[in-house]
Amino acid sequence: MAPKAKTVKNVEKAAPTKPKKEVVLQSEDMALLQENLTALTQALAALSATVEAHVQKTANIASHVIAVEEMISEIISVTGINLADVNNHIRKRIVKDAIDAGAADLAIDCAATIATRRVRI
Repeated sequence: MAPKAKTVKNVEKAAPTKPKKEVVLQSEDMALLQENLTALTQALAALSATVEAHVQKTANIASHVIAVEEMISEIISVTGINLADVNNHIRKRIVKDAIDAGAADLAIDCAATIATRRVRI
């Protein structure tokens, strides 16, 4: 026979509340607080500028990638490169260095997308 579980009652004891003390900052404390706020504001401004620079660089990289894709697409359409050989080369180069097993498949999918004939505007 299993022992009976004991019932535990939550008993809240009302603790006497202490009146809150008013905090009075001395001039030295105010100066230190102002210095800290100024330093934080400057650091935040610097981080914001850094993020903006990274966003701009990423946009530039994206533009270069698009340009390279278009050039490769034109080369493929003119030369008639064998994509099976290209896919094998991609897989060999990526698999030997990559930790992610799907990286080669993704790269091959990207290559296939670039090589697909598109309607030119």
